[in-house]
Amino acid sequence: MIVVVLDACFLILLRDTGRLDLLGKVSGPMDWSYYVPEAVYGEATARMPEGLAVKRLTEDGTMSRCVAPDELCSRLSVRYPRLGRGEVEALAYAATERDRGEDVLVVSDDGKAEKAAEQLGLEIIGTLDFLGSCNKTGVMSGYEIRGYLSVLKSRNFEAREEELRRFLTSLGSA
Repeated sequence: MIVVVLDACFLILLRDTGRLDLLGKVSGPMDWSYYVPEAVYGEATARMPEGLAVKRLTEDGTMSRCVAPDELCSRLSVRYPRLGRGEVEALAYAATERDRGEDVLVVSDDGKAEKAAEQLGLEIIGTLDFLGSCNKTGVMSGYEIRGYLSVLKSRNFEAREEELRRFLTSLGSA
């Protein structure tokens, strides 16, 4: 099992594009278990009625709410003052689980969180990597992902054109 810790930017993007269902579909084939820290959960459920879909994911067991250790969160907040509370909690929970011997993955598109994760020795992926996993497991075809990228862009998802071209080429959908 791989502990997959979700950051708010990723979770809210899936919520706002109506694709939270992807979490349930990718978990089984990839042996991923999703965790959402309390601050991330708060951000993702703050706006109603959209937040109800996120609440349902915790109620049906698709993802679990988790609590990051306060002491580690405090240390990370000092070390990385430009990170929001959600990113800090996601990294703290991921580091704690890794230190317990779990395989851990953080999902975030936040550049500052990505740099901090790398410094902490945590594996981090973004939305494109997640979509690549959707393709790899047969959850979404390259054609479906290409269409979904248009939806993501309409929701302020940012990626360099060269990065998008490489990604689509890797799916066979350039």
